[in-house]
Amino acid sequence: MRLNLMKLLKLLKALSLLSALLLPLSVNASALIPFSNVLVADANDGKITHDVISGLSWLDLTETTGMSYNEVSLELSDGRLFDGYRFATDIEVVALWAHGNVDLSSLYDTSNKYDDIVDVIGLLGNTYTGDNSRYGTLGLTYKKYNNDQEIFMSTQMGAFVNTSNREYNKYIIDDYRYNLDNVVSHTGTYLVSVVPVPAAVWLFGSAMVGLVGVSRRKKLQA
Repeated sequence: MRLNLMKLLKLLKALSLLSALLLPLSVNASALIPFSNVLVADANDGKITHDVISGLSWLDLTETTGMSYNEVSLELSDGRLFDGYRFATDIEVVALWAHGNVDLSSLYDTSNKYDDIVDVIGLLGNTYTGDNSRYGTLGLTYKKYNNDQEIFMSTQMGAFVNTSNREYNKYIIDDYRYNLDNVVSHTGTYLVSVVPVPAAVWLFGSAMVGLVGVSRRKKLQA
């Protein structure tokens, strides 16, 4: 699994770099607060983070912290608390962190990722509240094990930082779930919007905003 994730991350990093070189990601400022070239926080709802490359919108992990799979699943129903969202996949979560410049699949980094991890935690929310000097973001993904209806494989993914020494730890931990009513401490569930917005739409909107800005400047100069 780790080898496949590492190969995927290399591809994602290459695509991210290409996108950054080809198009300026100046998203509509009235709807979004720029966070990085790829991840942006929604200004209208501070509990949502948009990934410009994947087109996915992510719900803060703090919204599902302390909830079991069954509890979250119930709230995904129409008209319920998380209506419009679905469970994220492992690959989607790894891509999300990669777009925040954090490689979850690598135990060792060539450069210190403390600041990048802090930034991603700032977007997805702090799920760990037991220590003033240590905080982080951990979330779960779920999938059926060998198509078994009763056994699920969960993956705990995320990172913690220690503000006292600027150290950090990244996690990708697989586990079997026989009881989907169990709650994992300090951990939420990764949820994404049901219908992703294609990256082209985000970028088209950015381009239109830029054109409108240019047009207004020309009128003012005239």
